[in-house]
Amino acid sequence: MSYRQSAPPQSGQPESPPKLTHRQQQARATTLQLVLALAACFVVLFGVLALVPHKDTGFTPPTIDVSARAKAAAPKADFPLAQAHMKGWKANAVSFKHTGDAGVPTWYVSYLGPDDGWLSVKQAAHAPSGWAADQYGKSVATGNRTVDGVKWKLRTTGSDGNQYMIGKVDGITYVLMGQADLPQFDTFAKDLLASVK
Repeated sequence: MSYRQSAPPQSGQPESPPKLTHRQQQARATTLQLVLALAACFVVLFGVLALVPHKDTGFTPPTIDVSARAKAAAPKADFPLAQAHMKGWKANAVSFKHTGDAGVPTWYVSYLGPDDGWLSVKQAAHAPSGWAADQYGKSVATGNRTVDGVKWKLRTTGSDGNQYMIGKVDGITYVLMGQADLPQFDTFAKDLLASVK
């Protein structure tokens, strides 16, 4: 058996690095691709997170002038359009459109309040008996409540926390809906009825 000895490197010449096999080159390329793909995923993730609004960003809903919208809708309505002026509550949606199968002219205003409170009113004159039921859907009756001499029916959907107060004054049906405590509903009802007197 003879062993070949490799010649010692000649002085002054750098030792050449060993050549990588095809498999070693593929393994190195796969690792590099994995690192680049992971970096791209993080860039996309941080980009999406930067675009999503966060509660602590101080987002304020646009101010909606309910009085101006009511004035514009008044010629189409045959009833006075209610609006609330509760301190700390701001309108975030207003509409006047025909709703339900009967196409009942309906005034709608939604308000956002402090502590994530939310209240809205749907109002219609001479609405058929099924109109109010269409508004509160599959809620459950929970009792009655009298506010300033007006009797209101109370309903709740339970799981999502939506509560309803349904009342009728001078032929106008009011469906109040929201996620707020009953004293806030009372103030809301008083405010709405005072606005149409």
